[in-house]
Parts: sequence; C-alpha cells; structure tokens
Amino acid sequence: MLRGGVEGKLHGDLGTLASAWLTSYGEAGYNEACDISEPGDDTINLLDFSVFAENWLAEMP
Repeated sequence: MLRGGVEGKLHGDLGTLASAWLTSYGEAGYNEACDISEPGDDTINLLDFSVFAENWLAEMP
C-alpha cells in the first residue's frame, strides 16, 4: 500500500488531508490524524502538507 504520512499517523490519502485543510481543533472537519507535523499544532496547514509530501508514495509496512 502506498500512502503519505509519518509513523502510522496518517494512513489516508491526499483527499483525507484536503478534507481537513485549514481546520483547527474544535472546528467542523478537523481530523486529528491529519495533524502530522512535529510538534502538532492542532491546525491542518502547510506544515502537515509538507510532511505528507515528503512521505508521498512511501511504502507502508
């Protein structure tokens, strides 16, 4: 399976990240699994997309 994400945090696809794009904790559409930047900042933004893109098409165990 080829996915983006870090150490099992986000096993979805780009659509999952896009659905939560620019949401913050407590807002409709926020998905904690998409907050994959380190440290997490409770907002789905470019920091998370950057991590996702770095791991795009990486082999998942």
